[in-house]
Amino acid sequence: MGFRGHAVVGFWFYDSKTKSDYEPEPKLKKFLAENKKPVFIGFGSIVVNDPDRLTRTILEAARLLGKPVIIQQGWADISG
Repeated sequence: MGFRGHAVVGFWFYDSKTKSDYEPEPKLKKFLAENKKPVFIGFGSIVVNDPDRLTRTILEAARLLGKPVIIQQGWADISG
């Protein structure tokens, strides 16, 4: 395979036995308490050509579906 200069590490598995001290910000905690089963949209390392248009599209889709949405922008430079 042609992966010179890259470390191919395979899958990373979540260890549910490992404890975390993570505590969501109060605003997120409140949102999650008030909105059961929100839709999560994450972009990771994708770079978007028109982030404003993408943001409008996501918010309009969520509005039409009547669903709360959490958007994790990653590198996508999604507008607020």
